Amino acid sequence: MLRPLDLLGGPAEVLQVREQPPLMPVLLLGLLDEQLRQGRALSLALDPVPCLGHRNREAALRICPVEDRPGVDVSRQFNVEYRPADATACPYIALGALVRAGLDGIRRELAIPPLVNGDPSEMSEAERERAGAHRLPASLPEALSALEADATLRGGFSNDLLACYLSLKRTEMKVLDGLDPAAVCRRYAECY
Repeated sequence: MLRPLDLLGGPAEVLQVREQPPLMPVLLLGLLDEQLRQGRALSLALDPVPCLGHRNREAALRICPVEDRPGVDVSRQFNVEYRPADATACPYIALGALVRAGLDGIRRELAIPPLVNGDPSEMSEAERERAGAHRLPASLPEALSALEADATLRGGFSNDLLACYLSLKRTEMKVLDGLDPAAVCRRYAECY
């Protein structure tokens, strides 16, 4: 029986594949984040930190709470929530990137990162560093540069798909350049 984190007091069994996370290494969350939250408008409201958290809405990868009471099979309630992707993300690219990152974590035998159960913005720099809770790229241009620089993440795209994706995102940046947050949100509302 799979049991959730809060019953084990340690990393959830459902996350373990030979002690490795099958979903994604938190290491790659910073690069995935801006690519998967396609809309710049989401950046105005949500700024998840690339970390694994239990009941932590600040974490990009969150182990959701369960109802633990007699007679209830908690393993059927267990969920992991990936918070950065929004409704404007291409589901095929988002899912492909998540699977690729997870497979990379398994192949490289990355350990499950420590849980971050507080708000990383309230941690000291040293605490964030120990938890691997660094800040994500602050803008779409920074995220696209990081994508271009990362061979592992880039390897999930064919050359044509990557070139097309980068071109579309750069066009999006030009269209939104100089708009205030309210105008950015209006533009996304018109499109979606």
